[in-house]
Amino acid sequence: MQFEIKLDQAKFQAFDTAMKKAPGQLIRAIARGLTTGIHSTAGVVKRRVGNSSILKVRSGHLKGAIKAYKDNPLDLFGYIGVGDDNDVAPYAWLLGKREPKTINAKAGGLLAIPVGEGLTADGVARYDSPNDLRGQGYRWFKNPKTQKILFGKNVGGHLNILFVGKESVTIESSGILPDVIQERIPKMAQAIEKEVIKTIAKLGLN
Repeated sequence: MQFEIKLDQAKFQAFDTAMKKAPGQLIRAIARGLTTGIHSTAGVVKRRVGNSSILKVRSGHLKGAIKAYKDNPLDLFGYIGVGDDNDVAPYAWLLGKREPKTINAKAGGLLAIPVGEGLTADGVARYDSPNDLRGQGYRWFKNPKTQKILFGKNVGGHLNILFVGKESVTIESSGILPDVIQERIPKMAQAIEKEVIKTIAKLGLN
């Protein structure tokens, strides 16, 4: 995604002069401003993911994987998202705007979806699967009222439910990443403009 910075005539003339006089310093200023802008934007993306009703299940690992980065500090372009080498990269599509995906259980089986006390406060699954809890008194059962297939146990009169069994689940993407970037373009432009103006002032061209 690209965006432009608009300067008034006086600032533009100073910018033009600075590009002729000290192009390296000006390019470094633009790069610094962009770095500031993408890092602050990545922070907003993380907060939105944490508060998202769409990503409320298992959002913790995904939120933690979001970052802003540049291949080179002087690059005039950067990235916001999940790196390809991250373990949660296959789920990065949830941040964009994609068609919903349906995941089906194997024939005769169920998908174990972590819920309730099976999740941390950040939405991260406490256990990879019900198999992690063998021999601890947990079992699958059907709730007679809701007819849902649940995995849990009775602890002191309280049902501790960790998973719900489903034949299939449809997962929707959130659109958070492109929406936040679009929304934050003015802020990122301001961060770049601030660094440019500071550099122009240091060069005595303001």
